[in-house]
Amino acid sequence: MSVQYNQSVFRAFQVLEVLSALGRPVGSRELARKLGEEHTKVSRMLKSLLHMGYLQQDAQRQYVPGPGLHVLAARFLRSSTLLRLTLPLLRELHEEGFHVALGVLHGDEVCYLFHGAPDQAFDMGLSGHELLPARESSIGLLLSGESDAQVEAYFPRQGLGSMAIALEQQGHVLGGLALIGPEAEAHRFQTRLEQAREAFEGMEH
Repeated sequence: MSVQYNQSVFRAFQVLEVLSALGRPVGSRELARKLGEEHTKVSRMLKSLLHMGYLQQDAQRQYVPGPGLHVLAARFLRSSTLLRLTLPLLRELHEEGFHVALGVLHGDEVCYLFHGAPDQAFDMGLSGHELLPARESSIGLLLSGESDAQVEAYFPRQGLGSMAIALEQQGHVLGGLALIGPEAEAHRFQTRLEQAREAFEGMEH
């Protein structure tokens, strides 16, 4: 059975995702090329998003994120069960000297809600991290179906190992938690992640 979806809604979110990924002002024609869509359709969508406050234009009339996007992001983060439940746990792991990451899978990429090294201030871990292909992340390998319990991976390019677990509440996977470091730390990571999973599952929703 084919999935039915609203083309206008689908296209609007495509526009917002591409624009936010570029991280710079972009014109309507460039955006249309990147989306593989007709310029007139994309231009009409951009004007609608501009009117709603989700986009704004700079002095060159190129598009950048507007205040509406910040409001939407702030409201969703504030209502996020995953962040609310994990923030104390993330801080605890960070203070213990772990390089810790919290992420969710979006398509074939991992979006990190927290990614903090022990030599960084905790708040820096919340300031954003680039999206990574799922195949380059232990959280991505886990949440994309590589394992239903735990993933251990080594990424030679980074020279680091990473171990991840799924965080579940009432049988629903909310995201993944990972510890990152030398391969020699694998046993320590496993022990601490098992404790973290038990703590998370025992938290009130």
